[in-house]
Amino acid sequence: MAGNGSAPGPLIAAFFGNLAITILKGIATFFTASPAMLAETVHSFADVSNQVLLYVGLKRSTRAADEQHPLGYGKEAYFWAFLVSIMIFAGGAVFSIYEGTHRLLNPVENDASRMWAYGVLSGAIVFEGIAFAVAIRELRKVAGDRGVWWALKESREPILVTVVLEDAAAMLGLVIALIGVALADYTGIEAFDAATSIVIGLLLGAIAFVLAREVHSLLLGESAHPDLRQRILTAINQGPEVERVVDFKTIQMGAHSVFVMVEAAMSDVDDVAASIEKVEARILDLDETIKQVYFEPQSTDKVLA
Repeated sequence: MAGNGSAPGPLIAAFFGNLAITILKGIATFFTASPAMLAETVHSFADVSNQVLLYVGLKRSTRAADEQHPLGYGKEAYFWAFLVSIMIFAGGAVFSIYEGTHRLLNPVENDASRMWAYGVLSGAIVFEGIAFAVAIRELRKVAGDRGVWWALKESREPILVTVVLEDAAAMLGLVIALIGVALADYTGIEAFDAATSIVIGLLLGAIAFVLAREVHSLLLGESAHPDLRQRILTAINQGPEVERVVDFKTIQMGAHSVFVMVEAAMSDVDDVAASIEKVEARILDLDETIKQVYFEPQSTDKVLA
């Protein structure tokens, strides 16, 4: 996953938007007995719960390093984002597919008016659109001129990416639900409504898989972005202190936390310690996300791979 992360603004906007939408969808489900509306209600309730988990992860990831966790708590955000991907699958996808399949196999007559569903789904699209716009605006700040798609694939900020993916899934799910309800209402075939629930479940399953795959990679330990790595190498070789880089690694320990490890053959200088301090200072000045540099002087014929 590149970007430096974001403030909790998009997360808070998504939370309050989804809370209002969950209540409205619940009311519409009560009056319409629509499986598609029930799936959407469960989907929104899961989103609200997920945003609480993401906020917990965001706060816990900012704790200072201590003796037990000397590299800090940055990866807390990755753990909670991974937990959210499981919640999306278990709480949204599985339930929606089960409910839709159950109603397909056991159809019931539904004479309830669907006007509630039309009104709530239309209003929910507006609420979700606002929350999605806030999240996308924040993601564009992270992406710069490299585009939203780049940020979604390269971002080391799982909180923002999760919010964007959830909001995108919610928008698409609402449109699918609206189409399913309309088809069932127009044709009188309740199977359209039930099938819509299954489609929404498959959509949520796909989102959960994409998110889990990206966060899993971060949990295992990704390097810093290639452009930052290149800038670090340039800074190392900028002065006369380093003769040759022997080994160079970066580890992304959180959205705002990068650790750098360097092994290098030093030039013939009188004060090696002072030279190392100069190189480390150049690296630390590159980006505020670089929290610590481990520099080990070497005298070896190894070359950087």
